[in-house]
Parts: sequence; structure tokens; C-alpha cells
Amino acid sequence: MLKDYYEYCQTHNLTAHSEQLLYELYKVENPMLPKAKDINEVVAHCCQRLNITPDDLKKKCRQRHYVYCKMVTAWMLLQVPCITLERIGAVVGQDHVVILYYKRKVNEMIEVKDKSFMPYYQWVCGDGR
Repeated sequence: MLKDYYEYCQTHNLTAHSEQLLYELYKVENPMLPKAKDINEVVAHCCQRLNITPDDLKKKCRQRHYVYCKMVTAWMLLQVPCITLERIGAVVGQDHVVILYYKRKVNEMIEVKDKSFMPYYQWVCGDGR
């Protein structure tokens, strides 16, 4: 039953909050979730890998490099349980609605393996060279 529920969460793209509930109920961790203890660890990791500062994330800028950095950082923060969209938005200098847009766009770009976006995703997720 637990395996079925876990697979259901994965196939239906349920949020990190659902995975946190799964962990609390059954003490099962998703190996894909970052092991960060808080927002600052995720932001520090993303900034280090992308060679930017946390202040760069809050910049009002439409340059592709900064937008992709914000998208990847927001997507990574969405994987951490119990972080609100508003809090993630404050970290990357965007509104909570933009965070939902980032989530959808990142998932689409990962699915189609967008050539301009994938290096950013791979650098943050540890596959980058």
C-alpha cells in the first residue's frame, strides 16, 4: 500500500507538501528531494553552482542568465517541504504567481531538454561539469 501511494504521488506530480506528509506518516524519504535543512542552504547551493549572489536573485532583470538562475532556484526550493510560494517569491524577488509559472516552465524545459536551459539545471542538480 505504501509503495502504491508513493508511486501515486510521483506519477501525479504532487507537491513537496504531499511528500512531506508521506514522510511524516511512514518515514519514507524521496531520494530526489534535496537534503537541505532550510531555505538558506538551497539558495547558497544554487548561488554557488550558478556563480551568482543571493542579491542577484532579487534583481529586477530580464537577462536570460538571471531569469534561468531564478527559475532553477525557485524550482529547487519547491522541492523542499513546508516552504510557501510567497517565501520562495521573496527569495527570488518575484510574486507567488510567478513561482507557479516557473514551476510549470522548468518542468516543460526539463521534459523537452531545452538546450539553453539544461546547463543551468544540470549545474545545480550536480550533473554539471
